[in-house]
Amino acid sequence: SIDHFDGFAVVTRMILKMTSGRTDPLMPILCLLSFFLSAVIDNLTATIVSLKLLRHVAGSDRHLRHAIGGVVVIAANAGGAWSPVGDVTTTMLWLSDKISVGRTIIWLFFPSFVAGVLPMVGVWWELKRHNRQSEGAERQQRQQQQQQTCP
Repeated sequence: SIDHFDGFAVVTRMILKMTSGRTDPLMPILCLLSFFLSAVIDNLTATIVSLKLLRHVAGSDRHLRHAIGGVVVIAANAGGAWSPVGDVTTTMLWLSDKISVGRTIIWLFFPSFVAGVLPMVGVWWELKRHNRQSEGAERQQRQQQQQQTCP
């Protein structure tokens, strides 16, 4: 497999460098990558590649992986819809001269982008809210422990 030969090392390092150890920019980076990747390869392959990258950059945080993973699937499906190459149905229509590449991209890019970005924004906002609540609860628990240990 590609993982055995460390095939995602370059992209993983770039993502880690872009995020600087923070998890906030991880969702938009992977969703945009998935969206545009699925325009040139099929949706399933773009999803698999994006989820592999996600596992490499956020392997320990299961909640984060699930949240980002779900939105990556949505972004890959939305990204494949605006390109004649990214979706099997659109490819068949293009090959039989039922649609043109330029008009398809012009008509479908914006709706596809909105369909990929809106769910990401919603999940991203919810994830940030959840993280703030978790940090507040952890801070409060540490303060209580410090009060109990100090006479």
